[in-house]
Amino acid sequence: MTVFIAYNRPIERYEKEMNSKLGINDRFWFDAYDQLRIKHYANLIKQNNNCELILLPGYSHGIHQQDPDKVGVSINSLFKKITH
Repeated sequence: MTVFIAYNRPIERYEKEMNSKLGINDRFWFDAYDQLRIKHYANLIKQNNNCELILLPGYSHGIHQQDPDKVGVSINSLFKKITH
């Protein structure tokens, strides 16, 4: 299993507007959420063989669109590991 985690991404305008209305500090909230996700997924895969966690700073949710080569290489690598 390969887990890609995008973090430290730019905050979108609509998110800033929504969070401002709710009184939420954008950067603090997103940084805390990123750390929680990284910790959760790291714990999820640490007991499993053939797993990796790939951290992608500055990426957004659409990793496969931002960097299709990185995703493709990872899929091919994992496929080779489990079929050989």
